[in-house]
Amino acid sequence: MKRSRLLEERIFENFIRQLKNKKRFFCQHDFFRLLDESFKQYVGNISAGKNLYRARRMSKDEYEDRKKILTNNDPFKGFDKKGSFVLPAKRCRANRANTIGIPCLYVSSSENTAIAEVRPFKETYVSLATIKLKKSLRLYKFYFSANESEIYGESIIDILPFWYIMLNRMFSTPYEYTDNDEYLVTQCIAEYIRLSGKFDGILYNSSLDDDGENIALFNCRNNNYNLCEPVESVVYSINSIKVIHKLLCK
Repeated sequence: MKRSRLLEERIFENFIRQLKNKKRFFCQHDFFRLLDESFKQYVGNISAGKNLYRARRMSKDEYEDRKKILTNNDPFKGFDKKGSFVLPAKRCRANRANTIGIPCLYVSSSENTAIAEVRPFKETYVSLATIKLKKSLRLYKFYFSANESEIYGESIIDILPFWYIMLNRMFSTPYEYTDNDEYLVTQCIAEYIRLSGKFDGILYNSSLDDDGENIALFNCRNNNYNLCEPVESVVYSINSIKVIHKLLCK
């Protein structure tokens, strides 16, 4: 049965209210039927062997300590292999696709996107790790490219479901690290997708790099390299932060 767009919009908005204000941990809602029905529609695949990138900000002390123990043939010039992967569960903090204690590996499709996502300050260091895929990925795709946006223009709002566009924005919008409650909805959706067992992770837009793709990978545990593994890391020193657009308010 085909639902009206208005009905889908009401279902999604009611789901948000229930999750935030009524049933946080045992939220059973009609919206999950919409999500189930979309599992065959919004799929992204990435082939084995492809490189993805994970960035972590690195303090000057960490950088100096790492230099002292490097050997000539060590491919990890930044954080070592273990430090370039997902943090242990006991150190895992809440983020957009995971809650405290449930690790999730956040990577990007390009080096620039990965660096932009950690929002480095001037005169800081970033350790950029190359993560090589050992298996092909099947991802739930909360993503549409700039080319797709240009082709459809404003009509993309009419073509895609309201809830899908809203979740795309929620996964892409950067929040301050202290605003973990802002991640409540995306954490719930990500966990539902993870527990379905049908996807390796979620693909979503970067709001910090045009055409940038971000990926949150499920079931990645520290020192468990079945799905992917770090193969090298380099260190970038951030020398400048450029303002791309200047907005004039009258």
